[in-house]
Amino acid sequence: MYFRNDAADEAVLSVFNLNGQLLEKIRTNSDRFEIKREGKSPGLYQYFIDCQTSGKRLQGRFIVE
Repeated sequence: MYFRNDAADEAVLSVFNLNGQLLEKIRTNSDRFEIKREGKSPGLYQYFIDCQTSGKRLQGRFIVE
């Protein structure tokens, strides 16, 4: 799953399992970044993208089968 960061803002991507456990946290200011499904157990996951420059927060969920 890819995310574009056209303005190259500093962003933090956090991925959690359904128990609320933080599985990965990625800081970036590149023009795109991704969540890799490989290596994750089957289930539902939640992610947050916090844009440090704008203060915006995006969130969503994805399934690994």
